[in-house]
Amino acid sequence: MVISNLENTFVQSFVIKAVTAGTDGILDIGDIVNFLNISPSSAVASDVRMMLEGIESRAFSKPNDNGSNLAPLIVSSPLITFDPNTNEFIPNFLDTSYLFQDPNGDALSYALVQGPDDLSGLSVSLWGSELYLGGTPTMPTSFTVRATDPRGLYADLTSTLNFVPEPVSHGVVQASGTRTQIDLNSYFQDRDNDPLVFALEGTSHAAYAHIDDNLLTYSGSIIQPINLQVSATDPKGWSVHNIIQIQGENLAPLIVSSPMITFDPNTNDFIPSYWNTSYFFQDPNGDALSYALVQGPDDLSGLSLSLLWGNKLFFGGTPTMPTSFTVRATDPRGLYADLTSTLNFVPEPVSHGVVQASGTRTQIDLNSYFRDRDNDPLVFALEGTSHAAYAHIDDNLLTYSGSIIQPVNLQVSATDPKGWSVHNIIQIQGENLAPLIVSSPMITFDPNTNDFIPSYWNTSYFFQDPNGDALSYALVQEPDVLSGLSVSLWGSELYLGEHQRYRRLSPCERRIRKACTRISLAR
Repeated sequence: MVISNLENTFVQSFVIKAVTAGTDGILDIGDIVNFLNISPSSAVASDVRMMLEGIESRAFSKPNDNGSNLAPLIVSSPLITFDPNTNEFIPNFLDTSYLFQDPNGDALSYALVQGPDDLSGLSVSLWGSELYLGGTPTMPTSFTVRATDPRGLYADLTSTLNFVPEPVSHGVVQASGTRTQIDLNSYFQDRDNDPLVFALEGTSHAAYAHIDDNLLTYSGSIIQPINLQVSATDPKGWSVHNIIQIQGENLAPLIVSSPMITFDPNTNDFIPSYWNTSYFFQDPNGDALSYALVQGPDDLSGLSLSLLWGNKLFFGGTPTMPTSFTVRATDPRGLYADLTSTLNFVPEPVSHGVVQASGTRTQIDLNSYFRDRDNDPLVFALEGTSHAAYAHIDDNLLTYSGSIIQPVNLQVSATDPKGWSVHNIIQIQGENLAPLIVSSPMITFDPNTNDFIPSYWNTSYFFQDPNGDALSYALVQEPDVLSGLSVSLWGSELYLGEHQRYRRLSPCERRIRKACTRISLAR
């Protein structure tokens, strides 16, 4: 008998292990007694027999008559979490046999086919079906476990490491008059950069305090120090607490402005080019403040900072990715306020070739014509066209309708949520059309003065290209050799040579010759 793939999962697992431990591949009382390592076996044989009789018949089914083998199934995808506050993994090991199931009831073997990133700090070891976790992870990573049946079919389960948020230690906060505000992002950190939700869990005594987003506001006078317990919860439900202590008397500096620094990759300029940090802080007690850069930008971001002359913060480098930095203002008694600013980027146009029109309706994805290094969503607008055209934009899709005789230029703007805009030109051209003849002039020779009227032609005046292409000119048929006319073409200018004397013709012959010459020149 083989195990059904639908019911009695616990019994199936036990029976598979018991049969595997046996010698003949058939489940019997001896296999179970030996698997459980019970001695003497005679003492429990009757009990095991009763247990087997009590197993529902649904736990067994006849072998698959058609002999088809099915790949193992993933029945559970657990989340592995590391708590840096306790240096513990949750769970601390996995029995991978609970995560897979074989539809044919085959015994499965397990292997680690992809380990975690070497730099992550996570170590993983697999013993049979048991996966043990170790190390001290510092960054997100993932690994993959494979379950394989005896015939080589397998299933891969990839698991990603999650982190519990961590509290960040701070000193006592000096109350700022009757209203104190605290940025809770500086009191917690999450190693996988999950956005945190903050909640006020309690205060040491009656107080009016509330949280809006990441800002904790305390209102009222402080007679004695007050402790506020705040929780931070990540999107997966893991929480951690921190205590914020506020005391009166000496008041901490206040943040009075939270400016944004923006880099324009189109001009390689910072906006503004530097900060006077004294404009962003104020001390309620009127104390002179000192300033320090307590957290620099990411080394890989390309942004460099230098704090000179006490309060002047200069920006440099060529940033390529978002980053943040923190400036601290400290009063003479050690109280401080931290201002964290994030680098913003102006959108950039992306160069493209001419777009070939597709019939009478051409659509273009504007996301391929612009990019924003901090991945802000962009809003597009049609600013103008080179000539009358029917075009409109829906979300990121530019639609041009109508036939295109000559290339049309469309000027499109892209604006990020902070109001920074950039423009790009999109050129659309239709199918290539042959040049047109716009004038058929006549050349006349006056035998009385031996003059041509006109004396030369600028052939570019007589042709026009519907697509606006530059044209080249050539003389493809010379005048009749006997006519006495010579012509030469230089670029677009056609010069007419001297007229050669004809033999004396009758008036009728002269009229015929003149008519033929007109026909030839008109061609």
